[in-house]
Amino acid sequence: MLRRCPHHELPVWRQVQTFYNGVTLANRATIDVAAGGTIIKKLPSEAFNIIDEIATNLYSFGLEKTDKRVANVHSIDAITTLSAQMAALTHKVDNLGAVIWNGAPIRPCGACGQMGHLSQDCRKSIFYS
Repeated sequence: MLRRCPHHELPVWRQVQTFYNGVTLANRATIDVAAGGTIIKKLPSEAFNIIDEIATNLYSFGLEKTDKRVANVHSIDAITTLSAQMAALTHKVDNLGAVIWNGAPIRPCGACGQMGHLSQDCRKSIFYS
């Protein structure tokens, strides 16, 4: 806000108060520790300088620690990846209907009446025979 509106004419104490009231409790604790107590007890210019110094240090720290990742050969656009997955799934679904059938009639089990196994393989075949 201060960089975008340099001629805002807000007093320094109002800038410090607005900023301090807008930060999280963890950041307030950091500011208070840097101030050697609560920042409210400092003069507005001192408080502003403390906050400015913290912001400068954190900004510099963030620039040093950023990992620059280089795109490699294996990085693919997300849409291309999803399209390939959809094509593979479509192919699998299409192949589900391509079951090979030798023309022999499919009969249910003589013991239980279910499909998928022969009478001699049925658990109930002991009672059937």
